[in-house]
Amino acid sequence: ENSLSGGNVQLRWWQHVRLTAISTFWVLIIAIPLGIALTRRRLRRAAPAFTALANIGQATPAIGLLALLVIWLGIGPRTAIIGIVIYAVLPVLSNTVAGLRAIEPNMIEAARGMGMSGRGVLLKVELPLAVPLILAGVRTALVLNVG
Repeated sequence: ENSLSGGNVQLRWWQHVRLTAISTFWVLIIAIPLGIALTRRRLRRAAPAFTALANIGQATPAIGLLALLVIWLGIGPRTAIIGIVIYAVLPVLSNTVAGLRAIEPNMIEAARGMGMSGRGVLLKVELPLAVPLILAGVRTALVLNVG
């Protein structure tokens, strides 16, 4: 019996899809709200520190990161998911920040002039305009997660 018989391929394929879906979910849950927060007035000064931390996660060789995580957490899906999330946060985080920063200040002023709250401006103006860049980061993260 070899690894291609007995349903092993289908089992491993579903395990891979599951790891990819779970890790992508956590990347989105972490990176998009963090990217939004880093473009707000309160945390703007912290943005370079968070970006540097995300860059470290991205620059670390994947095999080295997984080796460290296996030493700390043992072998298993949890270790793989944590490693994948650390590795894939940067594209979504940086593209979220870039997308929100690329919005013309006139658009935000116009929305505020129409009486929108800060939350309304974010949800109805900023995020819709930033979606193309955010999705580009999500696409990159998906490629990293699948690989």
